[in-house]
Amino acid sequence: MFARLRSFASGIPWEFWSAALAILFFIALTSAKAAGTGTVAGAVTDPTGAMIPGALISFESVGLDFKATTTSDANGQYTLQNVPLGPFALTVEVRGFTALKYAGELKSPVPFVQDIHFQAVGRKLQRVTVREVTSDEAALETRSSMTLQSLDPERFEKWPSAPQNQVMSAVVESVPGEL
Repeated sequence: MFARLRSFASGIPWEFWSAALAILFFIALTSAKAAGTGTVAGAVTDPTGAMIPGALISFESVGLDFKATTTSDANGQYTLQNVPLGPFALTVEVRGFTALKYAGELKSPVPFVQDIHFQAVGRKLQRVTVREVTSDEAALETRSSMTLQSLDPERFEKWPSAPQNQVMSAVVESVPGEL
């Protein structure tokens, strides 16, 4: 069998064999590299479910020195191709929202889908009603968060005479609330 192969190969120039060997080596190298990569894709949405275009998605392979970034398209979709298999971290940033971080593991070349859902940011709205203060109501103290209450002068007159520190204790104890 080798004799037949040798007689066949003897008529073909060495340049052909060199080129064929280089092509086979290139195919083997790219196949091995492709087998170790995959795709992470998904959609970026706001709290109402609307798609968010222009979100910055950063991919970092855990344990490897590989980083990639992309932005979501006009339909809120993103795709990161040819990223290494293994554990990874995604950071997603959108103006007006707190950055989100996700962790996952890419185990095969089959696309890994990671949809990003942003939550509402900020405080709950609080209703405040402003009305005129009548003379018998306590005034609003705007310089601090203390609650003030006016003491009726008649109360002072009804208290029995006592040493000064006992009078102060009686005043403090007669005001509702905590100290």
